[in-house]
Amino acid sequence: MSLYIVLFIIGSYFLGNINGAYLVTKIKTGQDIRQLGSKNAGARNTGRMIGKTGFVITVIIDAIKTFLPLFLSVYLFGYHDLLLILVGLAVMLGHVWPITLGFHGGRGVVVFLATTLFIAIQSFIPLILIGLLTFSIARNFTIAGSIGMLSIPLSTYFLHQSIILSIGLLILLLFVFYLLSPMFDKVQHAIFNKNSIKKTDKAK
Repeated sequence: MSLYIVLFIIGSYFLGNINGAYLVTKIKTGQDIRQLGSKNAGARNTGRMIGKTGFVITVIIDAIKTFLPLFLSVYLFGYHDLLLILVGLAVMLGHVWPITLGFHGGRGVVVFLATTLFIAIQSFIPLILIGLLTFSIARNFTIAGSIGMLSIPLSTYFLHQSIILSIGLLILLLFVFYLLSPMFDKVQHAIFNKNSIKKTDKAK
C-alpha cells in the first residue's frame, strides 16, 4: 500500500469528522445536538429535535461526506474492493469518533448506507423489500431497518461476487449494530412492556 493511499485513508477519516447533525443543529439553534434528546449526533435525533428539514439536511451532509472520498478513491487509484472498504471504514470511524468533536459523534447508519449505495447499489433492493415486509409485521422502524440491513452483506456477495465487499460491509454493519445496541435494548423493553399490558388486559 503506497504512502499516497495511506494519506488518503487518513484524510477520509478527517472528512468523516464533518458531522451533519452537529452542524445543522448548531446553525439552527446554537445548541449542541449531543446535549439534546438521545444525545446522539445523528440524523434521527436531529429530526426529533428540529424537525424533518433538519433530518433531511443531516442525511445529505453525511451522505456527501461518504460519497466524496469513495468517488475520489476510484478516480485517483482505480476501482479496488479493499480500498473502498477501507475508505468507508475510515469515514465511519471519523463519524463515530471525530477528533474535532472530542471523539463523540454519531452511530454511523447513514455512513454505512451511503457506503453500500456507492459500492453495491443493487443491494438496496432486498434491503427495501425485506425492510418493508418486516415493518408491515413489526410496525417498528428500528427492527425493520435492522433486519433489512442484515440482507446487505449476503446480497452483495451474490450480486457482485466479491467476498471482500461482502465481508467488508458485514464488518461495518456489525460495528453499526454494536453502536445501536442501546437502542435495541429500548425497543426490546418497549415490546416486553406492550406484551405485558396486553396480557394484563386479557386477564381482566
